[in-house]
Amino acid sequence: MHVLPENEQLVAKAVKNLTDFSNSSGIKAIIREWLIEDSKNISLRSNQLKQDFEYEQQILATPLYSVTTPRLVFPGRNSEYRFNILDFDDKGEIGRTTFSVVHKCRHKPSDIVVAIKSIQLPPTASGNITEEQIKNLKREVQLLRALTYSPKITTFYGSFIYDNKLYICMEFMEMSLTKYYEQVHQEKASFPEEMLGCICVCITDALIACKSIQIMHRDVKPLNILLNRTGQIKLCDFGVSRILQESLATTIIGTMAYWPPERFTGVGSFDIRHDVWSLGITIVETALGSYPLSKNSSFNASFANMRDKTRNLKPDQFDGQLSHYSNDTMEFIHLCLQDIDNRPKYDGLTNTNFYKIYSEKKAPLDVAKIMNSIGEGYHF
Repeated sequence: MHVLPENEQLVAKAVKNLTDFSNSSGIKAIIREWLIEDSKNISLRSNQLKQDFEYEQQILATPLYSVTTPRLVFPGRNSEYRFNILDFDDKGEIGRTTFSVVHKCRHKPSDIVVAIKSIQLPPTASGNITEEQIKNLKREVQLLRALTYSPKITTFYGSFIYDNKLYICMEFMEMSLTKYYEQVHQEKASFPEEMLGCICVCITDALIACKSIQIMHRDVKPLNILLNRTGQIKLCDFGVSRILQESLATTIIGTMAYWPPERFTGVGSFDIRHDVWSLGITIVETALGSYPLSKNSSFNASFANMRDKTRNLKPDQFDGQLSHYSNDTMEFIHLCLQDIDNRPKYDGLTNTNFYKIYSEKKAPLDVAKIMNSIGEGYHF
């Protein structure tokens, strides 16, 4: 009789056991469970695909879908992507106002982290968005795309409208100026002048970029100034205030807190000096660590109270509280807070010593070094 080597005997025994087991009810039960599980997975996937298809068909059937930009364009990438909410992993809410919500998301096809802002569009008498609103939205989206070239403005990737909401996909920045100055003031006796100068220069440059295509921001405030750990400082929300202006802007007290005196009168038109005033209030707020015209939250102040405080504000009103800052800084603030006839436009700001000094330190690498010198590890 032929005797198999020991290892071959083991193999033969295993084969026999497997054969016996396959003829038993055990393997049949396991196979049955596999088939049931696969069937469930196939059914779930089929339902998901059906939902995805129905969702996309709803969007494509929406007349407004073609108004905005239903594609995502990431600078430096050779490909474009359809703007599909289903392509995003929601990493959580990072900001909220009365009429908008911002979420941090990961775009799965590109693996890029972005911010998506959803804005509830103003209601109309009919409940539907009007042709005039469609026209305005199209113009604003084109402006957002045109401003992408500026390194001082958050990059716009794309947008679309669905269910009476405007979805804007834009560059993710790690922190608003509001949150940043709050953290700095918790650690420091005052906000460092060097960092204040870098912020002023970057936002002035952003406003100049806006003016180059004949638009103004109209909503400059700390919440609309964003920073990241690499030293970038950018202005966001171009166009959004105009989208909301007719129906909503007069109810947003937080925005009124940064209005210049002439805006409250409602008489005549206003120009880029509106944004200069808002920049001045933003600088003072950042330096002090809180909104300067009210001890309480600016969002709790009445329209009349805000109007009166703004009208009565003097350019040198905060000199005592900001006496530790240089004359160059105070001159810049004084210029921003002049009445409309004496308030400079952007060229008047860029000619100041304050701007010239810090324009040499506005590169992200320089700003990052300044941020690190203020304190490492607690900002972001």
